[in-house]
Amino acid sequence: MQNLSESPGLAASFLLHGARAAAMRPALALARRAACSTANVLITGESGTGKRSLAQWIHQNGARCAGPLVRGGPGISETLVVAARARTHPGGFAGAAGGTLVLDELCELSPEAQAALVQLLDVPALRAFGAEGTRVIATTQHAIDHAIRTGRLRADLYYALGVISIAVPPLRNRVEDIPVLVAAFLSRAAQRPIEITGTALAWLAGADWPGNVRELESTIERAVALSDGGAIDIDDVAGVERAVCAQVTSRGHRGRRSYRR
Repeated sequence: MQNLSESPGLAASFLLHGARAAAMRPALALARRAACSTANVLITGESGTGKRSLAQWIHQNGARCAGPLVRGGPGISETLVVAARARTHPGGFAGAAGGTLVLDELCELSPEAQAALVQLLDVPALRAFGAEGTRVIATTQHAIDHAIRTGRLRADLYYALGVISIAVPPLRNRVEDIPVLVAAFLSRAAQRPIEITGTALAWLAGADWPGNVRELESTIERAVALSDGGAIDIDDVAGVERAVCAQVTSRGHRGRRSYRR
């Protein structure tokens, strides 16, 4: 378990104040409404798109912002089962009572843990245990319909958590946000003001980014760390990726990472 109440994060503030892409507007509108609600939330999207940051923003701008924000992943499966057997509320065991419990990668929970979570999220039961002050926000990178169809996610658990469902688009569908993200990541990674050339920025805007925002941030951090003190240029941001692509091509692997031009 990790308490995130004291770490607002750059990405969390960017999501609603810096995003420009039209593809992000539905997610941002739902996030604002979710922040005004106490309903459970399910956030979907590819790995690295910012689901965790969005969950953090919703908590910090909601009615329970004064309470704790605690994150747990698939590793809490056994704890969920034990809590269900003991008839205790998940917010209580996670230290999130009165705040928000964020469950990362919901579909990776074991079947037993999902069944336990359904029991723990039963509204009358929560009221009986006096723990209705805890909100649950879950995230997953899996498509919900497919996850339910293949048995990775219980339908009743989806109905309990997906009161408000928010889909975060991949970075390749919101290229308008890349310059703003790059500027923010540069500001955080560099100890002094540092510039980036138009050529490098154009390359970044044209990349596919299978790792989404997380990959972009890592690329900028690496470029700053290896910089000789001058402006960040295309070789600083593209060098490693080009080498990886060359290795994959030479081995004849499928699924080679591609970049738009």
